[in-house]
Amino acid sequence: MDTKDVSILIYLDQLKSLSRTSKKLFMSQPAITYRLNRMEEEFGIKIANRYANGITFTESGKQLLDFAKEMELSYKKIRTSFETPPDKIEGKVRVDVATVFSKYYLAPMLRRFSSEYPKVDVIVNTVPSSELDSSLLTDGKSDIIIRRRDVPTPYQKMVLLEEPYGIITDQYVPIEQLSRLPRIKYKLPPQLDPDTIFWNWWQEHCNGTEIERTIKVDSIEAALDFVSNGLGWTMLPQIHLKRYSHLTFTPLTSSDKLFNLKTIMLYNEAYFTNNAIRSFAQFVRYYFKGEKSDK
Repeated sequence: MDTKDVSILIYLDQLKSLSRTSKKLFMSQPAITYRLNRMEEEFGIKIANRYANGITFTESGKQLLDFAKEMELSYKKIRTSFETPPDKIEGKVRVDVATVFSKYYLAPMLRRFSSEYPKVDVIVNTVPSSELDSSLLTDGKSDIIIRRRDVPTPYQKMVLLEEPYGIITDQYVPIEQLSRLPRIKYKLPPQLDPDTIFWNWWQEHCNGTEIERTIKVDSIEAALDFVSNGLGWTMLPQIHLKRYSHLTFTPLTSSDKLFNLKTIMLYNEAYFTNNAIRSFAQFVRYYFKGEKSDK
């Protein structure tokens, strides 16, 4: 489907007539019929019942029509945002951000956003990912959420980053020798603890060999400090090596697939009537997806 297909469905719904729709869109009736047939083949459904006095949508056609209306609305919102100069967009955006994300990415991202949108005030609250869920959007306490780890949500979401988990050592250590060295294990809330990922990998690559010694610490920073001083090894997402470039990272893989951790943005498109909120969400998408903003 493209924007022309979307227009055909919407005008057919409004006008209930192929002839009137063809006049409205300056297209011939055979051209409209051809596009309808192509959509029916693409989705494997019958879109409309055609009668001498007009057309009616089938149940499947109504579902496709609803999707077309959503596409048209999204397209209009994007066009509107592009038509408004950045320095004319103003307002406040409340953003709740995971602590780890804020540590490594937030400051340069906000600096660039503020230079492009000088009249938008971004109010940031940094908290652990375990405290960031959709209820903040439901309760109206937040406009945008950026959190680590994917979660179910009734709202829209976008994956900003995917990074692998890996074994971190102060120098290269063959996998088969890890069991003889201390594992540095950092404390995390149960719902965030990636220990299941680790043991699945350990079972596959080390045959469940018992680790001779485990050192428990209270933070990721402490674990990295221990590793930096040659006191053992740990497992962490790759993001944490940004400030420890001297350490060695070995990705966890299973059947040539990486164990990845996602960073996602949660938002409610209903808030996009606010230019400041919509502009911030679009900017974040461009910033991390490598797409150039027209602004």
